[in-house]
Amino acid sequence: MKINLGARVLLINSSTNLSKDGTKEYYNVAVEQNGQAGTLSCTDEVYKFLQSQENHCRFKFLDLHMVYDDQYRYLRVENATISKNQNMD
Repeated sequence: MKINLGARVLLINSSTNLSKDGTKEYYNVAVEQNGQAGTLSCTDEVYKFLQSQENHCRFKFLDLHMVYDDQYRYLRVENATISKNQNMD
């Protein structure tokens, strides 16, 4: 079962990591929400969007669309847009 989720977060950074054997690349976004910070897995498309917009979206609010897959037990950001509302509310 896949569950779709949405969230509004403050983008801190985006990054990549290589697998131990160096054959696979993983993409991540570091975000903050309500004083709590963490890292979420994201698709390569989301990572590329954030990198292309780096000067425009870093430390700005993003609207995220995420998917939780209970079969494979992952939560991943599938889409991100720069929030039109850049206020905390």
